[in-house]
Amino acid sequence: MKKRTIKLIPACALILSIAAGLLLSACAVEEKEPVLPPIRMSENPASGSVGGPIGSPSELIEGSDAIACVRIGDWLGDTGDTITTMFEAEVTEVIKGELPKKITLLQGGTSEFTFEGHPLFTAGNELLLFLTKCRNFPDARYTLPDDAYVTAGAYITVFDIVTLESGERYAVPQHRAAAYIVPPSVRNLESDRLLIKKVFDELKLSDNIWEKLNRNEGRFYSLDEFISAIKHRL
Repeated sequence: MKKRTIKLIPACALILSIAAGLLLSACAVEEKEPVLPPIRMSENPASGSVGGPIGSPSELIEGSDAIACVRIGDWLGDTGDTITTMFEAEVTEVIKGELPKKITLLQGGTSEFTFEGHPLFTAGNELLLFLTKCRNFPDARYTLPDDAYVTAGAYITVFDIVTLESGERYAVPQHRAAAYIVPPSVRNLESDRLLIKKVFDELKLSDNIWEKLNRNEGRFYSLDEFISAIKHRL
């Protein structure tokens, strides 16, 4: 009596075909579009001070509740104080303090106005920030979430993170007064004209808002060197 041989190849091929189809279908699902702020900068931006005295580098590092690298996500809307707006931010690296994976980040400006030279953040921005925990007060007109933070010293402590194709990362300050809060051991690299062009060209590619604004292409720093100097002072 001859043994019957069951051919499994067609069945296996069918299963693999179905699995491949499901995989392709999953890949075809479009990613959720990020929620962007209604404006990046207003036609008549507000002028004036965007930060108060913040002390020496050591005082700022010690006084910040947290220091971290973040990636901006969805715009969450304006707060109830008429001068601040909110974003979801993913914490990509904690340098000081303890932070959840995602925080609510407050920024000066709203969906109707911005401060001169400082556009609203947008999804994808990579930033190094010195942060202060927001606290709700009795009888306030609005309530902030428990994970809400604001930058210490407003824009003075906001640094864009620029990553070149080589993998080297740089911190570019958004405010000229940042020079006073960077630890002296961190070298200012503005004398390297070739490097400064690469860094600012990449910054404009990553966020074309800087093509429209007259940003001072001066000081910038090695991000790794900056982070090391911060940790040394903790």
